[in-house]
Amino acid sequence: MINAEWVVKDIAKYKRPKSKPVVLSKSEVEAILNLTWNIKHKTILTLIYSAGLRVSEAAKLKVNQIDPDRMQIFVKDGKGGTDRYALLSPTTLKLLRDYIQEYKPVDYLFYARDKNKMKSFSVRAIQRAFKDALLKAGITKNASVHTLRHSFATHLLEAGVNMHHIQLLLGHFSPQATYIYLHVRRYDLMNIKSPLDTYDYNILTNPLQTGGLANGNITTRGDVGQKEDTEVAEVFRENEKEFFSVYGKSLTRNEVKAYYAIRNCRTETLGGHVDKCSHCGFEKNSYNSCRNRHCPKCQFLRKEKWLVKENKNILPVKYFHVVFTLPSELNSLILNNKKYSILFYLKLSRIR
Repeated sequence: MINAEWVVKDIAKYKRPKSKPVVLSKSEVEAILNLTWNIKHKTILTLIYSAGLRVSEAAKLKVNQIDPDRMQIFVKDGKGGTDRYALLSPTTLKLLRDYIQEYKPVDYLFYARDKNKMKSFSVRAIQRAFKDALLKAGITKNASVHTLRHSFATHLLEAGVNMHHIQLLLGHFSPQATYIYLHVRRYDLMNIKSPLDTYDYNILTNPLQTGGLANGNITTRGDVGQKEDTEVAEVFRENEKEFFSVYGKSLTRNEVKAYYAIRNCRTETLGGHVDKCSHCGFEKNSYNSCRNRHCPKCQFLRKEKWLVKENKNILPVKYFHVVFTLPSELNSLILNNKKYSILFYLKLSRIR
């Protein structure tokens, strides 16, 4: 329609946004591996991190590609169809021997559920194992299995390993692909103290002791007259004996399971790990979550997301929350109709 020739080389190209890779700290990697209890999953995630493998490379790895004498892993047909050698950590080798002794692989090092052990482990199964460990560790970063490979390269760079060696270990064609880790490593500049760190920490955390910052009228959580929010888990622990003496016999197995999950969530009962600051040495215990779908702690973020989503559907009218109390004679009927369609249909017809 314009009757003009298009010069392709003069057309401005779309500029793709360049995002930096997500990297896990050493303590986060340690927590993920420690909280992976299945020995097959632990071994494969440890191997991916310790050797900087891609998840597809780890899934297709075969027993004869492990060279314990030279402490190397032969990666065949990597990205672009190229072969390379990767590191074999002594710690990983020890874990591999324990895994091989238990699972006795024949062809593929990590095989799927197959009586002949000739089918490779799926990439999806590895991703699920990593996501489970991520949740157990309480890590909220947008991390994937490939993040272990990013972390491997970044931690080597921070340890002073030559960039060219890292490129060879990762199997990158161009050094430009490896240079991205220069932007995510912790530079020496990171060790410079902020001016804020020169202030008295007690003054900043306890403003009431000095009349508030700049003598302002400051109130903090935990002040006199202000009570800390009580958690459901605390109520469970404080009233457990009385609760079970009254309702224990009527609880179902799933209800008891949910009770103890909420009661023990993020306590030493479920285990955990120690987070330690590499700068000041401060240590903090981080306990594992229960991940039960009834737990208010574990489902808090999901609940908030659901509320935001549902708020978009709310009409500009008044809403009423109506609670119906059912007679005990209907319990068996309702329990056998879990979707409550009969209940809602009857109530709706009654209201109309």
